[in-house]
Amino acid sequence: MKSFAIALMCLFFLAGLLSVSQADSHVVQHAQVTIFVKDVMYNILGSKTFTYDATSAIGPTQPEPLSLWFTLGIDPQPGKTLFGDVPLIPNVGKTICLNSACAYPSWSAFVVTLTDGRNDRLSGTFTLDSLLGTASSTTTHVYESSFVPGGVSHDFKGDRIGKICMHIDSASVEQIPVVVTNVPEPCSALTMLGGLGCAAALWRRRRKYA
Repeated sequence: MKSFAIALMCLFFLAGLLSVSQADSHVVQHAQVTIFVKDVMYNILGSKTFTYDATSAIGPTQPEPLSLWFTLGIDPQPGKTLFGDVPLIPNVGKTICLNSACAYPSWSAFVVTLTDGRNDRLSGTFTLDSLLGTASSTTTHVYESSFVPGGVSHDFKGDRIGKICMHIDSASVEQIPVVVTNVPEPCSALTMLGGLGCAAALWRRRRKYA
């Protein structure tokens, strides 16, 4: 009887190991930024809103803090990047502007591209960072014509661009815990049942010859 009890306890312990609960999570992200292209009198020549909403699949919990960043560039020319890695969450509601007086390295190249008469493609990239670095990155590609109402003009040729601004409309990131239980596989369950049957048979045999 004592041997049977010990065997049964071991089987229950094994079952507990096979059905371990682990802490995973969903990461829910939202961000919206609006880019304004203005002339030298700071009148709006065109604008484009980039919106990002995503819920990640269940996965290992990311080490916090989590942060969202945005980069605007000419695609596929990495050297022509404007608004590189702007932190979004601490700047919600703020407007960040660049102009020729800022001596920003990519300003001239960016403006030349916007006014060269071609409908160039721009890229807006949202990046999620955790304590360990980049967790995910998503890029949206748009053409210059999407900045102009109706898309009549291919780009800003003939315009004198005086300022390009980015308004951070909204941004948030939340990690929602999800408890996942690993259920034993059928083979594991059969093994446990077989062990239990053997233990019972051993107990009956000992009773018979006692």
